[in-house]
Amino acid sequence: MHRNALRLLITMLVMLGLLTLGVTPAAAQQQFTLDVTFDQTTIDPRTREVTVSGTITCSEPARVFIFAEIRQHETRQQIGSKTTRGFFSVSVQCPGPEGIAFSEPVFTEDRFHPGRARMIARVHACIPIPFECLEVFDGRIDTTIRLLPAH
Repeated sequence: MHRNALRLLITMLVMLGLLTLGVTPAAAQQQFTLDVTFDQTTIDPRTREVTVSGTITCSEPARVFIFAEIRQHETRQQIGSKTTRGFFSVSVQCPGPEGIAFSEPVFTEDRFHPGRARMIARVHACIPIPFECLEVFDGRIDTTIRLLPAH
C-alpha cells in the first residue's frame, strides 16, 4: 500500500508540474502610442511660402498620415477681416520610438504673414498587413502655431 501511495503522490506531482509549466503569463499587449510634434513653422519673408517641420514617434513601426489646415485671421482697417487658409499633408513610415522628422510646404492661394495661426490636423496611423492597413490610431490636433520668418 505504501508503494501505491508513493505512485499516487508522484503522479500528482508530475501532473501539477505539467499544469504549472503549461500556465505561462500571456505576453502583455502594449497599447500603440503616437506622438506628433510641430517643431517649427516658418514663412519666407519674400515669397510668403510656409513650411511646417516636426517629428513623429510611435511605439512600433506604422504608416502615419497627417492632413492639416492652417488658418490665419487678420483684421485691417483698409481690407476689413480676412482669413487665409492653407493645407499640407504628410505620409511617412514611422520606424518606432526613434521617430522620424518631416518638413512639408503649405499649399495656399493666399499669402500668410508672420504671426499666430491656428492649425487643425487629422492624424491616422496604421500597421500594414497583407492587402490592407490595420488602423491603430485616429486623432485630431487643434493648436495655435507661430509663423516665424525663415532666415
